[in-house]
Amino acid sequence: MKRLLLAILLLSAAAHAAVPVAISPVARQQFFDASGRVLSFGCLFTYSSGTTTPLASYTDSTGGTTNTNPLVLNAGGYAASSGSSGLFLRAGVAYTIKVVSQGGTNCSLGTTQFTIDGIGAGNSLTTTVSTCTGTCPSVIAGQIQLFQITLTGNATADPLSAVGITPPGIIFYEIIQDSGGGHTFVFPSNSVGGCTISTAANAISSQEFYWDGSKAYAISGCVTGAGPAMNVGSLIASGTVTASQLISTVATGTAPIVVTSITQVANLNVSLLEGQNWENPGMIGSNTPNTGAFTTFRLNGGTIQTAMQGTDAHLQTAGTVANSAPTVCIDANGGITTTCTTTGPVFAPQSASTAGLPVSLTANTQATVLSKAVTFPAAAGTYRADIRSGVWITTGPNACATEVIDATNTHAYASANSQNANGSGFIGLEGAQITSQTYTAGQVVTFNLAVLCNANSTATLNWALGSGTLSPNPPSFLDITPLLSN
Repeated sequence: MKRLLLAILLLSAAAHAAVPVAISPVARQQFFDASGRVLSFGCLFTYSSGTTTPLASYTDSTGGTTNTNPLVLNAGGYAASSGSSGLFLRAGVAYTIKVVSQGGTNCSLGTTQFTIDGIGAGNSLTTTVSTCTGTCPSVIAGQIQLFQITLTGNATADPLSAVGITPPGIIFYEIIQDSGGGHTFVFPSNSVGGCTISTAANAISSQEFYWDGSKAYAISGCVTGAGPAMNVGSLIASGTVTASQLISTVATGTAPIVVTSITQVANLNVSLLEGQNWENPGMIGSNTPNTGAFTTFRLNGGTIQTAMQGTDAHLQTAGTVANSAPTVCIDANGGITTTCTTTGPVFAPQSASTAGLPVSLTANTQATVLSKAVTFPAAAGTYRADIRSGVWITTGPNACATEVIDATNTHAYASANSQNANGSGFIGLEGAQITSQTYTAGQVVTFNLAVLCNANSTATLNWALGSGTLSPNPPSFLDITPLLSN
């Protein structure tokens, strides 16, 4: 039992002693010929990838001393001779490597063993530190490049150029004002999106770009001090904030943030705001603008104040809203209400022409009386159709029925029926329905008003009974009104 416990403890200790590991790279390169024999005194040529333009390799990891090109291998076929301790490639650059057997000066009489394109050595990280007045250096020397620039006066960066870098590359700028501050900085002419840096004394402004081989494009905003420069105005207390700006201060007391051109706010917690202002506000929690006379309002704590035409000069207290209050609207008098009315856009009916009436109806045969090709609004959205129809039928039927047919999609709506047991006189049928079918913006759909009677009759434009008529005469009709819907 003691031995078993000891074995378990040893295994547990061994498990907890494990460390992260990675496979070892080739510490020293050795080359062989096509038959697998050591390539003694062969030659290794290095070129820019895909070319025969020589590209230097290096003797060690410092990159301070270049190898001969070609690099003559030693007797063991190792890439280490003539003072070289190994083969090191420039980071972030692609090479072509050609290996040749010995023979003649620099293997001029040897046989090429193999050529491989696209050999790389990974990314390089480079920091370029400079103090600038006038012109700042802008040579990209690493796949990931940091330009750390201290301004002692107004400065403009040279156009960007790259040495030994295969695009894309990442560039960081860190622009530091000296103790005097007030200096300007112009980003390179072949960069896009460079920000306006902070001019405060000792301020640090930073921005990130990517390099495509000819231009650098900003992929971040300008960051100064503790974070992004989001404030586009002053506090309301300073008197410089306009009615189109929103200042919010969270309950923890962090610095206010000013956001411009806010027209609607959803899911607002008034306890997190101080001094909110915007033009044409809608209801809180909605996206419908207010159309009343009062066009702005301000939340100050839990109190809503309203103002005429976007001015802060004549604020009035409209009321107090609890944090858990429901949807709130500003009424036409500048007060607040929880009874909010919202309406969507209203479209005009599209009516069928009655030029073809009256038409004769054959017993037990369905006939189309009116027809309208409806074009739904071009504005993006989902639509339904409000269908309304009415038709007068004369000359002795006993029973008739009508329906409106979406002939494009084969749907029937707005059915109606009526009976006339006397076998003579008139029948008036009228129906209305909003379609369950939905339609897309700009869609064209044909709607037909169909009638079916069990006796021969006539569908007329106006109602007539004997020698008398209604005044004014009600016409037969088919009206289709688009509705913006879900």
